[in-house]
Amino acid sequence: MSNDLSNANCPPLMEACTLSLYDKNIFRITELPVDASAKDVSRQAQKQQMLAEMGDNTSSVKAPFAPLHSPDEDQIREALARMKMPEDRIVDEFFWFWPEEFGNSKADPAIQAMLSGDSEKAAEIWREAEKRGSFTAIHNLAILFHMAAVDWTIHQLKNVASEESYEEVKGYWQRSFDRWEKVAEMEEIWDCMKDRVRSMDDEALTTGFIRRMRDELPMALDRVNAEAALAFAEKGVMEWAEYHVRLMNETHQGLDDVEATAELILEPTRKRVRQYVDSAEQKTSGNRAKGAELAMQLVVKCKPSMAIYDLFHGKEAHQRADLFDEVAGCAASLAIGYQLETGDNIEFVKVLNAALDFANGASVREKIIHNISIGKNNLDSKKFQPIFDSLKSVSESKQNPVQKLSRVKAEILPSLSLLAPTGGKVSEAYNGLLDSVAITLRVISIDAHNDYKDFDTAGVAIQMALKLAVSEDLKTRLQADAAQVRKSVKDSACYFCDTSGCKPATSLGIAMYGDVTRNYGQINYRKTTINVPRCNECKGNHSGVFNSLFKGFSNSSDGYNKFKKYPAIVDMIRKGWSIGEQPT
Repeated sequence: MSNDLSNANCPPLMEACTLSLYDKNIFRITELPVDASAKDVSRQAQKQQMLAEMGDNTSSVKAPFAPLHSPDEDQIREALARMKMPEDRIVDEFFWFWPEEFGNSKADPAIQAMLSGDSEKAAEIWREAEKRGSFTAIHNLAILFHMAAVDWTIHQLKNVASEESYEEVKGYWQRSFDRWEKVAEMEEIWDCMKDRVRSMDDEALTTGFIRRMRDELPMALDRVNAEAALAFAEKGVMEWAEYHVRLMNETHQGLDDVEATAELILEPTRKRVRQYVDSAEQKTSGNRAKGAELAMQLVVKCKPSMAIYDLFHGKEAHQRADLFDEVAGCAASLAIGYQLETGDNIEFVKVLNAALDFANGASVREKIIHNISIGKNNLDSKKFQPIFDSLKSVSESKQNPVQKLSRVKAEILPSLSLLAPTGGKVSEAYNGLLDSVAITLRVISIDAHNDYKDFDTAGVAIQMALKLAVSEDLKTRLQADAAQVRKSVKDSACYFCDTSGCKPATSLGIAMYGDVTRNYGQINYRKTTINVPRCNECKGNHSGVFNSLFKGFSNSSDGYNKFKKYPAIVDMIRKGWSIGEQPT
């Protein structure tokens, strides 16, 4: 496997721990015990190599743990090379069956049973020894069940097996990890490994290597399951892919680094995705009209890889987001270039929706969603154009607010109703149209309020706008406008008889002065006029009783007493102001 192992603490261990872990094991290939001499291994390997060259590479003894396929010349050659590398040899020894006493395999009943082809007897001997606490037996059973699980997994990837055998495979995995977790913690096993290193007396191999092996064993074992998960995912067998990821997460908790192992396994996938992105960008350079086609090819190629990343890291993980945001950004850029070149909004929106599935980062998603909105608005523009034309005509006309409001009711609202979506999601374009009509009504309301003091028309227009508005920002502004209209209506009610809709021309203006200062005979003061709302009828009623100072009111009249209680006048009097044109 070409994964980058430069950051591994024990590269030979990590390099060995793949689905080929047992198929390429020196001792499985040669069918010799781990304490066989280098000369014995070399002689056996050369014998097998010669038989392979002659086309007869069958084993003289049908060992129960023989490789799934008889080794070819390259595998035998590789085994001989590994035998000459002390670190590789010690790794292969670790992943094969140990005698109770190293160097005494010929007298070990389990090893001899194994070599003679009686795997059941060997397993029975190890199970009994396990009950007595034998660390060698625990190690050997871990190897036995792990090898069975790996062999079955390789078979699963190539063949369809029965449901019964699937349960058997899961049993092998579980029983192996029950023991691997003990192996990782048992001092006797690692002391035995250190003694083995010392006995080899090879300056290229130190006990520090065993320490690094022990530290990295959980992660190395995870790598086997990660490779299996990746292989199943690439074949679309997600149930088994998920099973292997669960094994990674559930075993050796606190001792392994599942995330780092996943990244190691996914390195080829990550490189492949980035190659797809680079290729799409290069092919569209100078030819934006092919952007949509290339973008769709990109997302189709990358979708299986995204499913694999989701499997290992989850949809919210930064590793997934970092990589597939690149895919989404590239596809969106290609789509934008295509739309600018061709004006084809249908394909533009289609590609952007496909790209959105890959986007995780907020900025990437916002960019794509914004452009989808643009594309949909462009698609709906022809359908909605007559209403926009009517809105423009109403807005630019010289008519008064009452006439404009009548036109909106007669010309625009019926068409708006006919274009309303029936079932399903309302498009952003239609929502934009609603907001546009609401804005036109708001302008009518403001004109009626400010320029014509026609608070009734202003109120009707603003309430219609509130019913149509979609944008939260627009709704907030309309609500503020509606509050102002209600205040204006209240303030325009006749203070004397409560008739609404009073005009400024009929209001009662009361002169007041205040902040009076006298200095050496000179009087300084400020003055203002308080307008008390009054209807035309009350104005007529008051005209006969005005005196010269208050334009007809006598100090004893009801009108005089009432306007003095007008809140704004009361407030001014509290501040020290007086009624009248100037101080005496």
